Amino acid sequence: MNRWVLSAWIALAACDGGCQGCAPGANDSAADSGNDSDSARIDSADSALVVEDACAAPEVEPNDNPQMATILPLERRGCGTIDPPLEADVFEFELTRPSWIALYVDAESIGSRADMSAIVNAIDAGETAQVSLAPDTLDVRMRWPAVPDTYMLLLTEIGGLGGEEYYYDVLVSEVKEPVSWTANEDDVTGNDSAAQAEAVADGDRVFGSIENNFDIDWYAIDIPAGKQTVRVGLDAWAYGSAGLFRMVQFDSDLNDEARSPALGVPWTDDPYIERTVVGPETWYIKIVELTNRGGRPYWYVLDVSVEGTE
Repeated sequence: MNRWVLSAWIALAACDGGCQGCAPGANDSAADSGNDSDSARIDSADSALVVEDACAAPEVEPNDNPQMATILPLERRGCGTIDPPLEADVFEFELTRPSWIALYVDAESIGSRADMSAIVNAIDAGETAQVSLAPDTLDVRMRWPAVPDTYMLLLTEIGGLGGEEYYYDVLVSEVKEPVSWTANEDDVTGNDSAAQAEAVADGDRVFGSIENNFDIDWYAIDIPAGKQTVRVGLDAWAYGSAGLFRMVQFDSDLNDEARSPALGVPWTDDPYIERTVVGPETWYIKIVELTNRGGRPYWYVLDVSVEGTE
């Protein structure tokens, strides 16, 4: 990888701290991997770094560019220090089979002063994702459905600080999918406009992704007659997706009727819209990624509920 790519990585890392895919087949194993389990959520307790006490892959200086990256084996803990300030540390790891993988970068939780950011680049797939915090922690957590590839991992300190107190641990691990779903987004016919909106109904959980920075996903819900409480929501960032999403709901004439709550800093929830309406009517749901990025790490599961009320 040439130096201009590294420069682009560092420029990406310098953007706002909020900068935060190959979907497997429809998931039948909700009992094993469903998002109803607290363990599926990404939080401060969700660290796999306890699998090995010793640091098996300490950074080898200099490792500030891809040509000099420190090799990080899967399931082995790496470690390093951001020293001097503004330093970027690069690790390389290999994935040889399609798998869900998780990235953990611990700093705050192990007593470090560092506020870490991570950029992951799949060399052959050409996909890049950035994460800089997770629910309930400033440490980095990300899960995504990855393809066999060579991956470069760029670690930086968000504020450009550094020194011997700015240390971190890092781990990449194969994991179970953190959520369950009943269907995959239709990538064959596409759902990039209201005219192509993919039909969904009560009880559907659709696995989708924002494929690139131009992608927008549309879904349509036909609401039956009578008084109905309709809720649409996304399981994404809280379960390890790199995506920061917003949903917009339109009526059948494509009038903008509702938007998911604006995300604050730090982000604490994935978007949802819930309204009680009198059917029949059709809702159109537009899903956008707020950092204008895309790829396999930018996945979501759309959950739809339509319940009649008296």
